[in-house]
Amino acid sequence: MLPIAHALSEAHDKGIINITRVAGSSAGSICAALIACRADFVVARKFIETEGAGHAGSVRRWCSNFGATSPPTDCPTAMVEVWKSRLRTIVVVGTNCLKAIVAVWTAYRGRRLLHREILATFLDELFTKAAPGSSRQIETINEGDIQLLITGSDLSQSRGVVFDSGNLIERITHSSAIPFAFHTYRDVAISPYVDGGLCENLPVEQLLAKEDFDGPVFCVSISDVKSQLYVPDGAKDYCLQLISASMNHNVYRAKRLVGLSNQIDEKSEIDTFAFEAAVARLSDEVWYKGAFDNTMNKIHKIAQLYEMVGVDAPSKLSGRLSASKMMHSLFKVFETALGMAEWEYIKSGFVVRAECLHQLLPNQNRSADYIVRIATIRAKGDNLVCFNSSAHLNDESSIIPTAWTCFNETQGRELRVQAIPVKNPADPSDRSIGVLIFFEDPLSSVAKGDILTIKSHFLLERAMNGLNDKGADYVSVSNPHSILIAKVEVVLVYPASFGTISAAVDGTSTPMSPTAVQAQYLQNLPNYNAIGVSASGLAPNGVFRVNFFRNVR
Repeated sequence: MLPIAHALSEAHDKGIINITRVAGSSAGSICAALIACRADFVVARKFIETEGAGHAGSVRRWCSNFGATSPPTDCPTAMVEVWKSRLRTIVVVGTNCLKAIVAVWTAYRGRRLLHREILATFLDELFTKAAPGSSRQIETINEGDIQLLITGSDLSQSRGVVFDSGNLIERITHSSAIPFAFHTYRDVAISPYVDGGLCENLPVEQLLAKEDFDGPVFCVSISDVKSQLYVPDGAKDYCLQLISASMNHNVYRAKRLVGLSNQIDEKSEIDTFAFEAAVARLSDEVWYKGAFDNTMNKIHKIAQLYEMVGVDAPSKLSGRLSASKMMHSLFKVFETALGMAEWEYIKSGFVVRAECLHQLLPNQNRSADYIVRIATIRAKGDNLVCFNSSAHLNDESSIIPTAWTCFNETQGRELRVQAIPVKNPADPSDRSIGVLIFFEDPLSSVAKGDILTIKSHFLLERAMNGLNDKGADYVSVSNPHSILIAKVEVVLVYPASFGTISAAVDGTSTPMSPTAVQAQYLQNLPNYNAIGVSASGLAPNGVFRVNFFRNVR
């Protein structure tokens, strides 16, 4: 990866491209860190060429140094020839089998097969030589113009983790901690982090999340050169291939996210633990220059396109289009229209059916609370294309399953709609996301003056459970639109067996009549009661909160 990282760093220094963020795992984290630290790649290459072989040799224990065993130096020449021609295979195989047995026993006892401290020393010396003025704290490095993210695998959480703070050498070592080689089960008590490649060997998703700010994302990967017919040559090779299958699949998936046009790929026949061969490869000037030039040419072509356009900020697309890019772009297109609503907001309703308040029988599962948000609007013209709604997000910022319906009250018919999420890049909220509700064939579906009822339906687990636990809970409704909502209603539907509930509101409000609540919200619900509160004139960014209390019997 070094010549590719070298080319990217030089292109940044020359102003051909502007690198804003880099992310990497294992060997990729080393190269990413060298770029972020503005390292001198000529010095880095020279250091690895001169010092790398010594570190590579000393990083192995005897039992993990598989290879040929030389004959004794005091053997007569004739005996050496006999050894070479007849006994070499037997001696080598015998020694390697012994080493394999010792390696398995070493791993079983929880000892590392490679010396991790040698790796840490090598990394420390590399950054001291190539980037002498850079910080060793990632958060300090990230105060510069290039942000650094390093990925690892957290065994305690059984998932990938992103390091954007902490000691640089320590984090790279965590990201490179190949199981059994640099990290064993005894190490978990001290550090649960192992090789980032196990979970995310090509961490493009960390960069794609902010591509609307940073620009196109490029990925650098190393592909193994293997024949179609794979036959392992032993247990060690078989185990490595098992791990590689998972890692390579994740790399392939990451490449698909970025797209072929944004990939920089290098082929390699060097095995994972062939450290000496990797170091020796850096001395091959023809190969190094070829990989460097190929990368630089790819970057030049993209930069040349934008130069030829001649506009400071053209609208750009490349590779595969991510969901975040689409959501940000849609928001920008409709941003002005969203601030100038083409409808009158007649009424907003928020209905909660509190299934969590049921008294459960033994072994009975509790149902989720059913929530319906209702928007009643009047079209100002014949050109109403969409209505802006929103959807709730769960703890991992994914959309809670939601269904939208639309009924044209004036025409007396259901309208087909399409819900498309949009995201304001400046909005850091992780509780909800904007959704544009587009009307299919709007010219024939909506006319000026038509009254539409748009509903969103979703479930929340134990949303009103405070009434069970504490005897009190609340519902809060806000107005995210730029226009006044003429009337807002909050209705709580609950099991009759729960008893009775009262409501209190901060500010001016009106209790809804039991008859109106019964007619609108309790049809086909014979074993439920309901209580509703309404208010007039909810201003933009205004909040209407209703507090509910369980009445003591």
